[in-house]
Amino acid sequence: MLVPGEGPGAATRTPGARGPIADEPSPGARRPSSAAARDRASRYRERIVDAALGCIAERGVAATTADDVARRAGCSRATLYRVFPGGKDAVLAAAVETEAARCMAHLAVRMGSAPSAEDVVVEGVLGACRWLAGNRALARVLELEPEVLAPRLAFEAESRLLEQAATWAAPFLRRWLAAPDAYRMAEWAARMVLVYGLGGSGTHDATDEDWVRHLVRTFVTPGIEALRGGPGSGRADGGDADWPGDRRAEGGKGAAAGRAAARRGAARGAATAAGRASRRRPAPTAEQGHRAEGAEG
Repeated sequence: MLVPGEGPGAATRTPGARGPIADEPSPGARRPSSAAARDRASRYRERIVDAALGCIAERGVAATTADDVARRAGCSRATLYRVFPGGKDAVLAAAVETEAARCMAHLAVRMGSAPSAEDVVVEGVLGACRWLAGNRALARVLELEPEVLAPRLAFEAESRLLEQAATWAAPFLRRWLAAPDAYRMAEWAARMVLVYGLGGSGTHDATDEDWVRHLVRTFVTPGIEALRGGPGSGRADGGDADWPGDRRAEGGKGAAAGRAAARRGAARGAATAAGRASRRRPAPTAEQGHRAEGAEG
């Protein structure tokens, strides 16, 4: 993550100083073209977002003001409002969106090069949990203002978040799973991130690769194998035909199809487990048969 106020192009000014900085147009100067204005707004946008994240990491959301953000970004308050007409609320929304995009870009590299479905899930869960653990702004909010996050992680908001995460992550599993099964597996992985990455645990470390792999291998890999029809059977048939999870316009149908796929997978997994158990169970001896007949009598 970029360090707010640092790096190429970051302007400097004396703390508390007022007035335009070097790359702001001075009063009376010729107004820039629309293209130049958009380019300047784009450059300011990232600086302002990073400044907001830096302020939140220091003092939290409630104590951060638009003036604080503008001062840290090295711009005037008027410039902040030109780039974000909604003020502080708009800046915070952009910060959340920007950090989510950065996280997904980071995860895409790891998940895209994973050699197996299990590794895709491990890299996704591990990478997301490490990213969350290393985000200073998020850590400060969780410490000082957990109520800020609560409305975004409960009930319908949680369902929307899981659906968005699963829709984004499912294509990484399509090399091994049919679309509905890939969606459901991605949703399970997203739930693991919410539980262990944001919920925290006093006994488990979701940033430890060995522990995450053990978790995935114990609870997720058997589901992947069941959905594929058993180890080594190759990707399940099903293709992309009319899979609602691939069409965002279908809305909630994607989640419903994912749940239906999970029920089918669970049923197949249960049948597979029952079949294996029956094959492992030894045939009753003649003496055991006579005892059973006597008990029934």
